[in-house]
Amino acid sequence: MKKVLAVMVAFFAFACFLPAANAAGWYWLSSDAKYTKEFDPSSVVVTKAKNVNGKSIATEIMVWTRTAYSYEGAKETIKGYDNMGNVIKKPENLAYSLAQAVINPQERTLYYKQEIFYNQKGEPIYNRDKGRVKEINSQSFDEAFYASAVDEVFRMGEMARCKAKDRWITLWTAPVAKETVTVTADTTTFRLRGDNLIFWEWEEHKDLNNKITEIRFQKKRINIKTQAVQLVSGRVWTDKKGWSNISDPYEGRYHKIDATSPALKGAERLVAYAKGYSVWVNRYRTDLPQENKQESAKTAEKPAAPVTANQSKGKPQISVKK
Repeated sequence: MKKVLAVMVAFFAFACFLPAANAAGWYWLSSDAKYTKEFDPSSVVVTKAKNVNGKSIATEIMVWTRTAYSYEGAKETIKGYDNMGNVIKKPENLAYSLAQAVINPQERTLYYKQEIFYNQKGEPIYNRDKGRVKEINSQSFDEAFYASAVDEVFRMGEMARCKAKDRWITLWTAPVAKETVTVTADTTTFRLRGDNLIFWEWEEHKDLNNKITEIRFQKKRINIKTQAVQLVSGRVWTDKKGWSNISDPYEGRYHKIDATSPALKGAERLVAYAKGYSVWVNRYRTDLPQENKQESAKTAEKPAAPVTANQSKGKPQISVKK
């Protein structure tokens, strides 16, 4: 009896420690064979903001999230966390976790201030304070958490863009040597900083048998005035070596695209998108000049040839530790 009472006292004490996470129930975001993701809309709070031309712009947002695990999801999670395997010996002992995420909407980053993992009885069995800062893109485990929390604050359609059929736009497709190269860009990541459009792109190489031989997943910047491009970071996959970090021959410097390169067409399309969708690419900015702030939102004609296929199908997934 004393043991049961001690467990109940500990559980209710811990529940009191996390009032925001249990205030109004959980809103379902997604489920697959490994994970079910939810967030608590009532827990979303703006913890930092910047006054821009008399308007308060959120620069830091906090939210409570919940993740439930299948056996395979628990197994993958235990393997991905340092020392968790020393505490949680069996995947079936990990049922769900609560996490308080801290978001920077200007940089598209998220980190967990605290994470608490529970067993099937609802007892906390593992916790971690302040994880690493992660940039959110199509390969991020946390994308739905990020988009839902940011939408609660700004109502700019982050989640809708994540699910949109034209999320990915084709920049260019061309034969290169004995392969066909196709480059698409993820519009959820588009954002202007000064004259530079920041974005993530997916470059796919296929041989004559339509087999994928190489993939490049890259974060880039393009100057919309000069069309000079910079590689920020990225990874490359080959069917022989798997994933590895990309080596940049320009060592981080901006460079002009060769006039005969098919990539020039892609650069032109990125510039056109930035002009046609100025409201989207300028969202959440704190460095926008006063005169541009006065522009009214307007619906522009969409750039031609949006990608309609599910871009995730057939793509080797980057393994990212949570």
